[in-house]
Amino acid sequence: MRTGRTVSVPGRYEAVSIKDGVAELVRYRQTDVWLMPVTGGGEPVRFAGKFIMFSELAPDGRTVAAFEWPEYREGRLALLDTRTGRVLRKVTIRGLPEGRHGAVSGTSVWRSGSVLTITYTGPAFSGTLAVDVNTGQARRLTHLPGTAAKNVILPGTAGIG
Repeated sequence: MRTGRTVSVPGRYEAVSIKDGVAELVRYRQTDVWLMPVTGGGEPVRFAGKFIMFSELAPDGRTVAAFEWPEYREGRLALLDTRTGRVLRKVTIRGLPEGRHGAVSGTSVWRSGSVLTITYTGPAFSGTLAVDVNTGQARRLTHLPGTAAKNVILPGTAGIG
């Protein structure tokens, strides 16, 4: 959406995505999400807890996925309501790649209203998984042996890498 003007983002916020004319901004220390129209305005919403690795806004226009620190190590994903600041539910991801050196490294785009793309990396591979947020079941989308997340942009992701 082109507005012909520049809108400043407060320095303590990080832009997660811009979609359908709304910028999703996150402040990590106190975990605020601000769905700011690209024309300016909107209000931040605070979540209780420390959340990291936010997804883009889900197709329903109000839900984001993130991991609560340090639950990301257990593959436990939280679905958050951006209007109320409440945790809608948490789901443990099943079907993550096995091995002691891999970890979830980020959330990305929604493939549908119930399927989210996440990235998973290890010292010698990178990949993407589709996670059904209702069941927690993950299925492999990509697997790139011999790569590290910082060296490659993975197919189907929103600039994670």
